[in-house]
Amino acid sequence: MITHRPGHQTPPVDPAVPPLDDELEDMLAVLGGSVGLDMLADALRYIALERHDVKATKTNLLCLAGAEPNVVDLIAGIVARLGDAASNPALRELGDAQQAGVRELTSDYARLTDEAQLKALISETAPVIDGDETAPANWVCWFCAAENSPSARTCGFCHHRPEDGPNTT
Repeated sequence: MITHRPGHQTPPVDPAVPPLDDELEDMLAVLGGSVGLDMLADALRYIALERHDVKATKTNLLCLAGAEPNVVDLIAGIVARLGDAASNPALRELGDAQQAGVRELTSDYARLTDEAQLKALISETAPVIDGDETAPANWVCWFCAAENSPSARTCGFCHHRPEDGPNTT
């Protein structure tokens, strides 16, 4: 049997690392509910409070959200697995329409979190941390003038692509 005491695995207090803000602490406090979620909350708290050097910072950023695979991909895969009656027997108690609805929603979540834009955004931090380049500049959409992150493939407001440009012919 797995025993875990929530909050047990907390890094030693380091005066150079500020405590978590109330919003993060509140999110971690409500994340529990099962041994696995308590352990996940403690792991995330540990990462947030641990004293990192520059290399560890880059590694954590990439592993949490930028590399392939990363923690976001892993969580999305688990969400999809939990939402499928074929891999989660608890859902077999639901009707066919409910099972299909849950499976569709959780697989949509997994698909949306797999967007290349999300990974590219965090992956762009590595060269900046290494000093290989400065932070990339945001781009302004040629159609609606909305400002977009450097990794965005389409405008977040009007969905135009930066390479399309206005039709000048």
